[in-house]
Amino acid sequence: MVVGLVPAAGQATRLAPLPCSKELYPLGFQRFDGAAEPRPRPVCTYLLTAMRLAGAERVYVVLRHGKWDLPAYLRDGHALGLHLAYLLMRRPFGVPYTLDAAYPFVRDERVVFGFPDIVFEPAEALRWLLAHQATTAADLVLGLFPRPPASQIDAVVTDADGQIHDIVVGASEPAAPLTWILAAWTPTFTRFLHTVVAEEGDVAAEVPLGTVLRQALQAGLRGASVVFTRGCFVDIGTPEGLVRASRWLHGRGD
Repeated sequence: MVVGLVPAAGQATRLAPLPCSKELYPLGFQRFDGAAEPRPRPVCTYLLTAMRLAGAERVYVVLRHGKWDLPAYLRDGHALGLHLAYLLMRRPFGVPYTLDAAYPFVRDERVVFGFPDIVFEPAEALRWLLAHQATTAADLVLGLFPRPPASQIDAVVTDADGQIHDIVVGASEPAAPLTWILAAWTPTFTRFLHTVVAEEGDVAAEVPLGTVLRQALQAGLRGASVVFTRGCFVDIGTPEGLVRASRWLHGRGD
């Protein structure tokens, strides 16, 4: 089975104050439930739709205490063609700890992963990652996109065949022209992530997920990538990103 895993435990401090969880911020429009007119589209539904297109019938959304507007809006996922389940993380730590909260439920499954505050194209990207994973038998497949200039996000170094040589976490210099925003992995990586979280404990509560991905490759897990050279993405996690996303979707006519 393929399951989706969505970290939604962040506090959105860079966008505060917000009237809702940032994952529900309206960005573009959609038609659903037979409505004649389009309705505002929450940003997280772009990722959830991509997970459905990848064949993930079940998606686990990991929350922190207080973000009850997410399940109140998304409910059981029926409107999106999904089965949604909600998990509550015990500690307000980083993304690896958030994801590990789902370990008992996903440890034997193939996982598709993305960030619910990032809008991306193509919508079929996660499906292509799974297809590549099935072809290569890789433990971990990253979806790579052109890295915006002057950004401080992970840079991924690959060869001409898409093999990953390194991940430069939080790079401020142009270490490579690509970054990762999506992933698909097997139970092998799920177990590796669980071990890292157990061993790090509270000492490294904010270990970035990119660091764990790099550690997995260095430990010998089989990595691969799909490069979306014509793909694009916008992270709405900052005011500047939110403005760019609004302009981008307006240009598309959404």
